[in-house]
Amino acid sequence: MIIFAQPMYSRAELNSDSNYVLISSLIRAMANVRPSWHFILPFPDNKSGFKYDDDGFFKLSNVTRIPQRLNPRRHGGAVHYDSLWYDRLMKTTAIDIVWCNLVEMAGNIKHAGEATYNDTFKPVVIAHHHYVVHESLPYPIEAMENIRWMQLTGAVNADANIFHSDHCKSMLLDNAKELLSPVSVKKIKLNARSAPLGVLETTLSPVFKNNKEPVIVYNHRLQGYKRWRETFDMLDEIYKEGTKFKVRFTSSTKENLSHILKYPFVEVSLGATREDYIKNITGCDLNVTNSSHETFCISAVESMALGQPLVAPDGITFPQITGRETTKYPYLFKNKAQQKKMLIKLLRDRSERQKWGQILSDHVLANFTHDVWAARLADIFEEFDANVRVKISKSDAEEMSIDQMDKNDGNEFKRFYRAVTSSKVNGRSPFGQQSLPYSKASRLVRRLGGQIIMSGGKQILKAPKN
Repeated sequence: MIIFAQPMYSRAELNSDSNYVLISSLIRAMANVRPSWHFILPFPDNKSGFKYDDDGFFKLSNVTRIPQRLNPRRHGGAVHYDSLWYDRLMKTTAIDIVWCNLVEMAGNIKHAGEATYNDTFKPVVIAHHHYVVHESLPYPIEAMENIRWMQLTGAVNADANIFHSDHCKSMLLDNAKELLSPVSVKKIKLNARSAPLGVLETTLSPVFKNNKEPVIVYNHRLQGYKRWRETFDMLDEIYKEGTKFKVRFTSSTKENLSHILKYPFVEVSLGATREDYIKNITGCDLNVTNSSHETFCISAVESMALGQPLVAPDGITFPQITGRETTKYPYLFKNKAQQKKMLIKLLRDRSERQKWGQILSDHVLANFTHDVWAARLADIFEEFDANVRVKISKSDAEEMSIDQMDKNDGNEFKRFYRAVTSSKVNGRSPFGQQSLPYSKASRLVRRLGGQIIMSGGKQILKAPKN
């Protein structure tokens, strides 16, 4: 299967703040469950001004990079649709699945190339929702109304929608019920699938240290929707009342950092690499957040994997990521009084921390790893790819297709495509550019035992071996 992965490139430093980091690591994991699949990714060209530390990803045999001119601005450049670039891509490249991680562009990509008379195809477009504009945001939603509409348009146009959590899906459906027709809402519901996020590392396990004072890890952003001020006000109150602890701040961003340095219990452990981050959060005793808006909360799950109980609101994604239905997890609070009581209990009782830390770690490593996530995504891709049927009305048309594969073995796929759509059987062509667009032609090749591989940036046909 050939998959075009559309990431979100939102700032100059790709290695720290872009879902390219997430997608590239996930593709590495997916190669283990579907080794024959090939991934094509657009990537900022040398004149786009993006900084990038080469991690060897584009040297992988199952990955092809397509240079693209992008705007490196964090906000203005996050959604950047170049219609000519995507039209050209869709006319010259066989793709089975478009894995669109920038949902605002899913509708555009779905219909790319339709305005031309040249060869176009209809790949399966799967919109992957990493972020949803929702009324639970701590700032006026009117300021992002255009993004909310673009997300809904992408969700309706996509063949399927993937969500990180049940809450993530409910946020999108809230918007849909408010702004779209019942028919559109039904379509989104019918094609919605859940694929919870996963921790990158497969070797994480609980690390319980005999810290002189309990260490609370704070690996969340200091942004408004995280309600970090409420968190640190609560911790300050507990500290002043005599319960001693440390708070290790490990987030990748220094935004608002100066505001928490005033607390005597805060220590800062920032790192430049993923390895530094894991080292910094390992051996801490618990995690706390007051966040009101999450699609998953991977930082909490990473902490839980290392055996750290989570004190968090009883809502949004937290009941799901702690597996409360099965684990009966007791440390999700409904109000400040509950939060304070839970924090004090865990800070003072090491055995309680370790008991629930082990339970949460077992839950995370069974349900929320990249290996589990990759296998789930692969199943979703295959489910919707199977919905595209390639019909050949006569057996002699199939023989003609196999014959053309043999003749074009080792040539570019487009040569086979032109040959098979122009050939005639009994004076008539069994195919045409409308009845056999590129996407179906690539599936036809797979169905008949052939392959399409990438070599030197070109798609090469490999005929089935007799």
